[in-house]
Amino acid sequence: MCVDRTPRTSPLDQAALREIPNGDYAAEDVFDEDGLGGVGVRLPLKLVLKARDGRVTADLTGSAPQAPGGINVPFGMTSGFILGALRTTMGADIVLNGGFTRQIEVITPEGTLFN
Repeated sequence: MCVDRTPRTSPLDQAALREIPNGDYAAEDVFDEDGLGGVGVRLPLKLVLKARDGRVTADLTGSAPQAPGGINVPFGMTSGFILGALRTTMGADIVLNGGFTRQIEVITPEGTLFN
């Protein structure tokens, strides 16, 4: 029998996400590899996490276009990485289900390294 635990866990998830102070948190880096051994390649990676009253937006706008080699990440994996990283910072009581994921938006423009 499948039991929907979302009604029980959703308030816990929302409370944990509300503990993130409202604000924008930015990080930038570069890939110096295009997946084909290209020399002198610099592919920008940009992330802005926007925390607002228990909701989080992870925006990867400004990251490099897709690379010719096998370093591109499909949207599903990108979302999974973001959700997993946030989940690991929340504590052991947080369940990775709809009560958690509904509070998080992942923005990755099509045609980039992350979509």
